Amino acid sequence: YRKMLHGFKKTVFKAENTFGVAQSEPENHEFLEYKQRIANVVRSLSENMLQLDKQEKQWNALVDEQRIQAENFANLYPDDDELRKEAKKAVEILNHVSKIQDATPDTQNYLKISGKVKKYLAEYTTLESEYKRLYDAKVDFEFYRKKLDDLENAKRPNGEKIDRNMSKFEDVRASYERQLEGVVSKQKQFYSKRTEVFQAAFVCYWLAHGTHMSNLAKNIKPVLDFAASKEKASLALELGKEA
Repeated sequence: YRKMLHGFKKTVFKAENTFGVAQSEPENHEFLEYKQRIANVVRSLSENMLQLDKQEKQWNALVDEQRIQAENFANLYPDDDELRKEAKKAVEILNHVSKIQDATPDTQNYLKISGKVKKYLAEYTTLESEYKRLYDAKVDFEFYRKKLDDLENAKRPNGEKIDRNMSKFEDVRASYERQLEGVVSKQKQFYSKRTEVFQAAFVCYWLAHGTHMSNLAKNIKPVLDFAASKEKASLALELGKEA
């Protein structure tokens, strides 16, 4: 019964003293400083990854729009001549490019690199779980500290209870301090990788653009060559005059 009552009291204490993270956060400058720095790093890298995913969709959308335009032009052009032949060629090319876009292999270097960045961000999830365990240890520490203070300041202090709870207090304090030290060590390890990971995020973003641009330019070269060959004639076009 005593054990059940003790557990109930601890549960009530936790409920009354954990309205927010601030109440259970360690009052440790180093921990709090690293926690803020790491949160900023994760926020920036997460945004970068969102932008990478966004530009992948934008490149796919661009190729789809070009493919649809090529199909519409080829279907609606009324004459069976050189331009019709080139228009049909453009459709074939854009269909090919669209298939490539839809089946971008995971062997692409930018995808390999982005995977490393995402793995780093996944490590933060593990660190957050360490925070949760540390906060719980801090609440236990505060529970026994308050209980010991109440016993020592009682009108009739009970030496046996004080000694028993002092022993428990020392145990939870030692456990809390070990966890705090361990978490700070993991924070330092995580934060120490930031420069390399930021560089990887920068590299994979621009490699992705370069890969898509190169792929598109290489495949639509015949279309561009035809357009360039007719550029002067198109510039010389005069409307409003009789043929």
